[in-house]
Amino acid sequence: MTQRIVSRGLSGSLALGLFAAAAWLSLSFAASGPSLSADIALVGDDATDNSAAIQQALDAGLGSLHFPKGRYRLTKTVTVNLDKTGPVALTGDGAATVIMTGPGPAFRFVGTHEGSAAPSRFRESVWRDERAPMIDGLEIVGAHPEAVGIEADGTMQLTISRVVVRRALHGIHLTGRNRNVILSNCHLYETVAPACSTTA
Repeated sequence: MTQRIVSRGLSGSLALGLFAAAAWLSLSFAASGPSLSADIALVGDDATDNSAAIQQALDAGLGSLHFPKGRYRLTKTVTVNLDKTGPVALTGDGAATVIMTGPGPAFRFVGTHEGSAAPSRFRESVWRDERAPMIDGLEIVGAHPEAVGIEADGTMQLTISRVVVRRALHGIHLTGRNRNVILSNCHLYETVAPACSTTA
């Protein structure tokens, strides 16, 4: 699968101003199947709802989604069904903020692993499609009383690193079975419930 940044036709200083202010990005990607081809536009202008664009990109199998500098508003949860999407990485460079204006998690990772952490208990499909989902280098800010930063259920080797979550019901909420989770270099502030919590 390939990913490339596409710039669209605006001219002169107007184009530069709009790009700088809105962190406008269009992603074109193609996969081996003809049905996995689309144009995805993310707008980091602190106003545009990016929920559908991000969900569409992940559902289509993009796999790796990078957020450049900007403020990306969500109105509903982006759900990553790992058995359908394959391995997924959501990354930023510490300069992108995701604003969750609806209830629930900004990002929810869902896997199918139900066994222990012993290698013999993992199905081959889990190793192939669900291993090591990652979210790195993003800030998530709640703008709803029931907003949650990140939620995970049934994952294997989930890695959350260099993430900031503020003003959320939960910063990171692990539900069900999640095996071999790594949380590193994260900052969780102004959470109503415990900043990082587990329910099983």
